[in-house]
Amino acid sequence: MKIIILSLALLWSISAIASNTILLQGYEQWINDEFEGEHTGSPALRMEADPDHDGITNLMEYALDSDPLFPSNEALPTAVRQGDRLTFSFVKDRSKTDIVYHVQTSSDLTHWTNVSTDIVTAKGSLERHRAVFPLTESRSLFMRLLVRPVSFD
Repeated sequence: MKIIILSLALLWSISAIASNTILLQGYEQWINDEFEGEHTGSPALRMEADPDHDGITNLMEYALDSDPLFPSNEALPTAVRQGDRLTFSFVKDRSKTDIVYHVQTSSDLTHWTNVSTDIVTAKGSLERHRAVFPLTESRSLFMRLLVRPVSFD
């Protein structure tokens, strides 16, 4: 049986702020904090960009509280096999109300289904979520954490 974990973040457009006042929130504030001194139009600031070349997009780095300028995979979701079950877990930050997190499964990498998760632990705005899947030798199982802007849901 093959088990593959995919992380995916989709592009969203950053909205323009009216007036002379710039109000930064959520992802925009994070970009401003993490990329201090970068020019607004820099490709490194895009959600789909990966300036540290670790294979994790800026949007996923934001969602998982990871550093977009330091290559690391420590914040990525994990999958642990325990007998005939596979436990997929990740940390969700409830304070990030501009994005949504979905755990999805597929048997063919074409059709994806959202699955529910349980909150295992919580501290402040951080919650460790998990989903448990039964394993069978007769089917492939692919999992991913999909993070998208609320405007895409």
